Amino acid sequence: MMAASQPGPQFVGVDGGGTGCRARIQDAEGRLLGTGIAGPAALRVGIERALAEVVKACRAALDEAGA
Repeated sequence: MMAASQPGPQFVGVDGGGTGCRARIQDAEGRLLGTGIAGPAALRVGIERALAEVVKACRAALDEAGA
């Protein structure tokens, strides 16, 4: 993986599903920098818990990317 601290735009995508939440970070060229997985992030689990899982997945992706 490339370090997320490299210059240029970077993008995060999040899939907050009912069985798990996934996040990935890519650079402008589409290269994968990092991925992260967390628990359920559907609103049926409550907005606070869902948001916490989204944050967890994003932090894991950042960690994998070396940020």
